[in-house]
Amino acid sequence: MPASPVAAAVGHAVLDVIEREKLMENAMRVGEYLKQRLTDMSARHPEIGDVRGAGLYIGVELLRRGDGRRRQSAPRLSSTNCAIAGC
Repeated sequence: MPASPVAAAVGHAVLDVIEREKLMENAMRVGEYLKQRLTDMSARHPEIGDVRGAGLYIGVELLRRGDGRRRQSAPRLSSTNCAIAGC
């Protein structure tokens, strides 16, 4: 696929900013904090099931309260109702 010199320069500039401002390291640090907080919340809120992911790409399993015998996965949410992307 052909690329223009301008597009290549823009891509290079974006990669320079990501590296210089340590954006990947920041995403990992903030993501680990968010994952830990969500995991802590799951101890108090039975509606929160599994929490997993890497960096800021995090998935949270939402559960509905059943009859107490077992937890059931909540119905699939539409993307407009999700607080965290990936639904």
